[in-house]
Amino acid sequence: MKVGRRRQSGRKVGNGVVSGKCLCQRASIEQRHDGRRRTGTLQLLGLHSQVWVQWFLFTALSFVLLALFRNPVLKAFRPKEVAVDQLVGQIAIPIEDIAAGSVGKAELRGTGWNARNGHHGPLHKGQRCRVQRIDELMLILTPE
Repeated sequence: MKVGRRRQSGRKVGNGVVSGKCLCQRASIEQRHDGRRRTGTLQLLGLHSQVWVQWFLFTALSFVLLALFRNPVLKAFRPKEVAVDQLVGQIAIPIEDIAAGSVGKAELRGTGWNARNGHHGPLHKGQRCRVQRIDELMLILTPE
């Protein structure tokens, strides 16, 4: 058959005939050659079928990837920190009655907190209170 004429299984391109099947086979052959090169390199080093080599490569790559990607992934998933100073002046609601100078529970921004009554009178359940200050993780509340 002359080059340049059409075949039933392909299309004419330039001076030759190329089929879709031929292009797929060519890519597959190139991939096999890449794999063979890698395998051949390991065989030349005498490491091809050694189980310990696979474990060593797995361990080494794990440590390298962990060192490279750990901090960026943690930063992406770490919740944004709210400065505690921003909570001063906010409205909190006691979940239980809190006597003068004693400790109880209050809700601020949908989260339960330990709270101390900073007022001379009692704070009642559901009463609106203002955060006067924050002592470590305890809200000091005064009635609004």
